[in-house]
Amino acid sequence: MSGIGEVPLAVVILNAIFAFAHSATGLVALLIEVDPSFRFLLDVGPFTESEELSGWPKFLRGFKRTGRGTAPNIRAWGVRQTAIGVGLWYGAFAGNWGAALCAIIVMGARVGGDIIQNILDGCFWKVGIFVFVEGVVALIVGLALAKII
Repeated sequence: MSGIGEVPLAVVILNAIFAFAHSATGLVALLIEVDPSFRFLLDVGPFTESEELSGWPKFLRGFKRTGRGTAPNIRAWGVRQTAIGVGLWYGAFAGNWGAALCAIIVMGARVGGDIIQNILDGCFWKVGIFVFVEGVVALIVGLALAKII
C-alpha cells in the first residue's frame, strides 16, 4: 500500500493524526487558554505567584494580558504544540520520506521530553501512556521502513 509519493499510507496517516492532535491542542491553548485534554497535558488551574515580580524580572517576563491567575505559560505551550503540528502536517503531505521521518523524529523528541519530565516529576502513570505512544509510532515507522506496510 503506498501513500503520497514514496511514503507509505500508514506513515502519512500517522503524521496526519498527530498533526491534528498537536495543532488542535496548541491552537485551543493559544487562543482560549484551555487544555482540551482535561488537564492531562497541562495544568491550567489557578496559579499563585510565589513572589511578586518587579524591576528587571518583571520587564523580562513581559505584560501578561490575562494576568497570573491561571497557568502563565499556557499560550507559550500552545505555540510549541502548534509548531510541532505544522511540522507533522508538512511531513504528512510533502510526499517524501525525509520530510515524513523528520516530522516523526521531532514529535518523538517532544514526547521523549514528556517522558523525562514525568519521570523527574514522579508522575509514572503518564510515563506509561507516553511510552505506549512512542511504541506505536516506532512500530509503524519500523514496519514501513521494512516495507511490510
